[in-house]
Amino acid sequence: WKHWVSFQYRAQLPIFMLTGTAFERSLCTKWMLSFVALLAYGVGYAPSTIKKCLMAIRFFHLAHDYENPLEKCPRVWQGYKAYKRMYGPTIRKYPITPEMMDWLDKVTSNQGLLGVIRRARVKFGTYLGTRSSETMGPDVHWDKIVTTDDIRPMKDEAYCTWRDAFTGVMVRFRGSKTDQYNQGCMRYVGQTGNARCLIRELHEWYKLQPDHFEGVRSEARPFFTMPDGKVATRQGLQADLRAAAVACGVDESRVGTHSLRVSCATWLYQAGYDLEYIKRHGRWVSNVAHVYLWEGSGFHDMAKRMSETKFVLHAML
Repeated sequence: WKHWVSFQYRAQLPIFMLTGTAFERSLCTKWMLSFVALLAYGVGYAPSTIKKCLMAIRFFHLAHDYENPLEKCPRVWQGYKAYKRMYGPTIRKYPITPEMMDWLDKVTSNQGLLGVIRRARVKFGTYLGTRSSETMGPDVHWDKIVTTDDIRPMKDEAYCTWRDAFTGVMVRFRGSKTDQYNQGCMRYVGQTGNARCLIRELHEWYKLQPDHFEGVRSEARPFFTMPDGKVATRQGLQADLRAAAVACGVDESRVGTHSLRVSCATWLYQAGYDLEYIKRHGRWVSNVAHVYLWEGSGFHDMAKRMSETKFVLHAML
């Protein structure tokens, strides 16, 4: 919506469009097609991003009691779909593999506090399926980003302090699409009992920087704040993940910050969890979660288990 407002403002045109007459619809079509062309060829946005911009135009018109201009101007959708066909299919991101996580752990093992934070953000994203806006900067979305106040340590089944021997954390997501009651979505992560453990990283982080967890501050602080005081960035995380991909023989162009969200779905799927649980844990509201599931060797014993099942058909009893 901000893109549209800026576009119309610079052209000295109204941001809300009238569609009552053929002439008005013609103007709307011309303006919105120009907007789509600018986003596509001037800015280089992907079709999915352009669609979000068009949906924002639709939403704000309806919210302010105007007619939906996209419904009245079908040529805009035709233009968008033409660009989508030319752009080609969306290239799915790969999830990170357990070996990539192990490699990152190894190369950051001697980096002190910086290394702990780098390891923690990868494990946090993998086990919780976070979106970039929920943990990363440099542009901070304060209504979405996880702050230090949004993470509470737990010992067994009770909340505790960071000084205690906590065995898990409860994380609150304030800007989730699945938060229908506006109370925040709560997700728990516990100990793994192996090297791929987020809780172990948080214990080490607390030892090195206790003020980050318990310090008195006048305003919210993003949880993944680096030692220099700056919020962790998408660029930094992507560099880590792509370096791990190269080291493990994975196509680095298919790995990005969104790979952590893909990893959450794929790792759960390979661990045997059903789709409904994956959707709930990853906060997906539709079956689009299927796009995040990659096949692997997690079901290597599927054929064996099928072959050993014993039953008699009801019809044959």
